[in-house]
This record gives sequence, structure tokens and C-alpha cells, in this order.
Amino acid sequence: MTARSVIVRFADGRSVDGWSLREELSADVFQRQAHYDLAGAYAQAICTSPGVEPVLHNLLALKSPLIRDVSAALFVFERDPEAVTELQVAPNISAVLRRFRPQMPIVENQSLNAELVSRRAALTTAAKAIAHRLYRMRRRPYVGGKAVVRAWVEVTLKMYAREVKNAQVRVFPFPLNRHRQKEFLDELRRQRIDWTRDGLPYRLSSAAGLIAAGGNDRALAMAKFERDAFVDFASEVVRSGAGPVFTSDEFELGAVAAGQAFRVAGLHYVNSAHGVGFYCPRTAYSHFRYLTASQREFYGRSSPETQFVPRQTANFVLAEPPSPTNGRASVVFVHQDFRGAGLPAEADVEEQIMERLDALKLPAHVSKYVKVHPNANPQHLSGRLRDCSVATEWNHIEFGRCLFLMINSTAFYDLIGAGDIAVFKDVSFSPELYLEGEYQHFDLQTLAPTIEGWVKSHGAARRE
Repeated sequence: MTARSVIVRFADGRSVDGWSLREELSADVFQRQAHYDLAGAYAQAICTSPGVEPVLHNLLALKSPLIRDVSAALFVFERDPEAVTELQVAPNISAVLRRFRPQMPIVENQSLNAELVSRRAALTTAAKAIAHRLYRMRRRPYVGGKAVVRAWVEVTLKMYAREVKNAQVRVFPFPLNRHRQKEFLDELRRQRIDWTRDGLPYRLSSAAGLIAAGGNDRALAMAKFERDAFVDFASEVVRSGAGPVFTSDEFELGAVAAGQAFRVAGLHYVNSAHGVGFYCPRTAYSHFRYLTASQREFYGRSSPETQFVPRQTANFVLAEPPSPTNGRASVVFVHQDFRGAGLPAEADVEEQIMERLDALKLPAHVSKYVKVHPNANPQHLSGRLRDCSVATEWNHIEFGRCLFLMINSTAFYDLIGAGDIAVFKDVSFSPELYLEGEYQHFDLQTLAPTIEGWVKSHGAARRE
């Protein structure tokens, strides 16, 4: 059981801890600027090193359960201030919180957890460092004068289709799905692309201190550990004469340190948006290929020197509207494996959408599909769905007219022009944070009417 770090007391007598609040709220709550500003306030309060503070800001924004608990409580308070009578927190974090939100009814509780980052997170970081060191044992040296592409899985070939042909692709550990990375390596071999395994040069000599540290020292040690690895990575590239560097690592806590080092060296560090969401609030790329105007605004706040250019989406075979004369129609739910990603609120919604779609009766010529996420096991879904086909690839879907259902996905931009799109929206689910363009909203209550209305309005129902 996770130690409680926040308790919210409500006017109706309820008392809810921060963990329970987070279980009920979408992670969209932690994509708001208020969450990133809160993380920044704590980073500035405990860190005096200008080189470590940006990385610490990223760490607290993405990896701190305490900061997320407080953000969840702030979200609930801002929605209905009258409903919240007090917010209990540990004494050592109350001062910063009072300055950040002076209107909050804050009460100190010495029994609450005050750790910004858990010991488990430190252990995970140490294990990651070992994986990177193992990959480095099989690496080839950088090639002077040749571009570098940091890669993990097959999306790199879409992001940097032109660049990989004349670059050295360096493949870094991808623990989320090793089979997916293996298939990526097979594709690199098939295309005869110059590649090698690689890893960041984490200083394993610092790992023991990282694990032993407690309190604020643990967060500071983790931030310095990441900073040092990325600074050393940048130094290796610069000394070799390789470059420019192409990547998609705005989710990496220490990437800002590499960016700052590359700027000093005059080397281009080009990033392509990892997805539609927001990740590290502090970055330092020379160029950023973004998907949405909101991304350009978000990442531009901390890095006005960055040149922002629109990223071209995949727009694969679906971009061509199918002929309406074939009489077929398909309703496709874009699965995202939220359970595997550790997002319980999204996972609950995702599973309910699939169950309701599976049970919904539609005309015989309207097919129902779940397009499974690449990191998920399709067999797990196939065993639960009786009337929905599970597709692992887009070309496994018989399209005709299409309605795509999703919660929030980068696939939104790949599907523009391929059919109609409906996106889930509810109290804490805010697709407008990520998605720009034409689409309709639905929730669990309006899911079936949305699908049935689409079938009727598009003439997909076959006349007898």
C-alpha cells in the first residue's frame, strides 16, 4: 500500500487520500500547466544548482507521486472550492504549497508521507542504468561527419524516414516491449540501414548513493544521475565529430541537459514529438517537430531558442477516403493499453468502451474492430471480445465508411481524412489539450447513440 501524502476533507464529511483521487481522475489532470508549475515551484525550492534544477523539474512533473497527489487535490478544489474544507499535507511541503495556492485551506499533518520521489523509483532508475550499460557493451563507435538517430522502435522509421538512410541509427533499450524492438531490429536489417545498439553512459558508481538517499536528497540524486548521463552522452557525440542528432526523447528527464550541451557545441539536436501529449516541461532542442499548436506553446515556454516546425504525420493507407459504393462500414476503437501504462482511470474507460461496443448490435454490413496498441498482447483482447474483431495492423481492417473511436491518441492525426472521429470527453478527460481539428465528443452514456446516429446519418444502414 502506498503511503498517504495528501488527504482531502470534503464538506459532506468524506475524507479521501491523494492516491484514491488519482485513481478516479484522468492523467489529463497532470497535463495542465498548473501541474507543471507546481513541480517547478518545488524544484526551485530545493535545488540551487542551475544545471540540475531543470532536470529536477522534469523529474517531479513526470515521476513524483506526491506532486501528482497535490495536483489531483488542486484540480478537485478548483472545480468546486466550496466542496473542500481542508487539504492535509506533510509540514515540509506546506510552505511551498501555501505560496503556490494561498487560497487553499492547507493543514499540516505530520503523519503523512513527505517523499517527493519513492525509493522504488530510485531502484527502477538504477536498473535502467544497468540495461543501458549492457547495451553499450555491444555498441559501435560514432562515425565522424555522420548524422545520429536515437531510436527505440519502428516509429523512428516514420519520424525520420529520410534521415535514417544516411545516418547511424543507435537503438536504445525499450523495456516496455522487447518483442516490438526485436521486430524493429529485423526491419533495420531488412532495409540494410546502418545501426548499432547503444545506451546512455550512466555512472554506475553513483547508483548506490542514489538508492541509499532519502527525502529531498533522493530526488536531487536522481536528477543529477540523469543530468550526468545526458551530459556525458552529448560529450561523446561532440568529441566524435558526429551529428546532427535526431531523436524523439522529450519524455527523457535529462534530455534538457544534452540539449544545453549541444547548444554550447553548436550541434543541432532535432526532436520529433513523441506523441500528442506533453512530457518534460524543460527542453533545449535546436529544432522541434511538433504535432499540435499546444505542443509548440508548451515546449516553447522553457526554450524560446528552439525552432518549431510542424511534424508530418504518417497518413498511411487510410488517408485515401474509400469508395462509398462498396456498401461497407466499420466502427473502429483505437486501443491504447492504458492498463499496461499504469493509468487506471483511462484503463477503466477503455475497457468499458470495448465491452459496450462489443455488445452493441449493428446492421450486418457494419463491422466492429478494436485496433490493438503495439505494446499490448492481442490475444488478451481476443479472449474477451465476442463480436469485435481484433486488428494488430491497420491493413487488417475492412474499411468502407469509417467511424474511429478513441480516448486520446497520436493516431488521431494519422486518421484525418480516413473517416469520422469521435473522442471521449468527461469531467477530467480533456481531449482539447491534445487534439486539434474536427471531431465529436462522446462519453459512456452517449457512446451507443453516437455510433447509431453515425450509422443512420451516413446512410450506412442498408435498406431492405
